[in-house]
Amino acid sequence: MKEDLRYLRNESRSAHRLHRRNTRMLRWSVILWLLAVAAFTVAAGLDVIANLGWGYEPRDIWGGFLMMAFGCAFWVFATFVNHVALAISRRLFGPEPAGPTES
Repeated sequence: MKEDLRYLRNESRSAHRLHRRNTRMLRWSVILWLLAVAAFTVAAGLDVIANLGWGYEPRDIWGGFLMMAFGCAFWVFATFVNHVALAISRRLFGPEPAGPTES
């Protein structure tokens, strides 16, 4: 079955589609994570500086920075894994075919 060119083209197309989907989901999830953590960190900074009484402490600011660093590190790791998976699928099934979809 793996020698059938139509099968290989369809699997390659499917693997590339999955790679594009994973890349898109990774980008959006990391962007949303960083925005939420940035809002938390800014709120903590405002509370510490202006004494607004929201209950934040100075260590919460550092916690926010650490969560942002974790988000960036996760993005780098997940992008690397995603590219390795794409390289494996390209080696197994070939490059993404151009042209119309075959059934």
